Amino acid sequence: MPPKRKAAPAVAITTPAVSVETISLPPGVKITWQLEDKAKDTWVVYSTEVQDALTAAVMSSRKQFNLTAGPRSALTIDMEKMVQRTSKGAEKRVRGLVETKEETLKSR
Repeated sequence: MPPKRKAAPAVAITTPAVSVETISLPPGVKITWQLEDKAKDTWVVYSTEVQDALTAAVMSSRKQFNLTAGPRSALTIDMEKMVQRTSKGAEKRVRGLVETKEETLKSR
């Protein structure tokens, strides 16, 4: 007969409540979201629908979210790493250009 094993101590994991704060852009400020195309050494502007989704995600402090761009493109956008990731794991950099009446600022 094998020896009895001691029971593992119970572990309680608690998660602090997370509040999501919505931030709004000041009047006259716009964010233009772009995706890096390394092959062409350029940045491509996302469609209006994707622009709106990215801005909404940032304004609601979301760090990561899934996005469907077209009928076959399931993407994950990681706002902490500033990358777009495909379902196969390929990553491309993402940036946001903050435009005001005075100047354009790059997010990275």
